[in-house]
Amino acid sequence: MFISADDYDRFMGRYSVPLAREFSRFARIESEQRVLDVGCGSGALTGELVGLVGQSRISAVDPSQQFVEHVRDRLPGVDARVANAEELPYPADSFDAVLAQLVVHFMADPV
Repeated sequence: MFISADDYDRFMGRYSVPLAREFSRFARIESEQRVLDVGCGSGALTGELVGLVGQSRISAVDPSQQFVEHVRDRLPGVDARVANAEELPYPADSFDAVLAQLVVHFMADPV
């Protein structure tokens, strides 16, 4: 099933946009950190993180090609890739923080 990033934003944005601010604050993201957004969707959390640390310090993954393309268009300096949360394309020590907002319920193996 195809869901456009705009449709996703209209539905999930009412939750993901305000939550991104609070989640970033809760995670204590700091300006010099390298951060990964797992299950970035259309980029609500990714955009919030960019505001905190800058595009070049953010990576984002999502299994949906159209969401990754949307994030790449919206935030061109972000390293956005198609990938599942269960198989990340980065070495284990690549990031200072790894966040997954509104994602765990979509994972095949959330543990």
